[in-house]
Amino acid sequence: MSRLTSLMFLLVGCAKPPPPTPPDPSLAHVGVWFGTGMAFPEGQLCLVFCPNKRFFAADTTCDDTAHADFQRTWTWSRTSDGLLTAIREDDRQLAMRFRQQAPAEGLFDLVGYPSLPMTRIDLLSPACLP
Repeated sequence: MSRLTSLMFLLVGCAKPPPPTPPDPSLAHVGVWFGTGMAFPEGQLCLVFCPNKRFFAADTTCDDTAHADFQRTWTWSRTSDGLLTAIREDDRQLAMRFRQQAPAEGLFDLVGYPSLPMTRIDLLSPACLP
């Protein structure tokens, strides 16, 4: 086997597979989602939908859980027509839609930012833990 073939096999074999989709379609949005690019408010966005209905949003990478935005706890709910609502302690609300594109790919429609393409990078964030 050539050195190049060995290197290619090693690189392909070590790629981390995307996290699985939750089995319940109404929970397909649960997980840690990240997107980057010119369409995003600050060039990047992390959305964390915890299984325990907690929600976090930050204009930073998803591993930066010390970021001030991760200190603001929201809760999320979902209506039968698929509308997600995030509610902060001061009753501020943020409505959004989630459209799954692939097991780890989705589009989020936020007010003023429609069709933000995001990738689920994990199923659970340390921010979700009490």
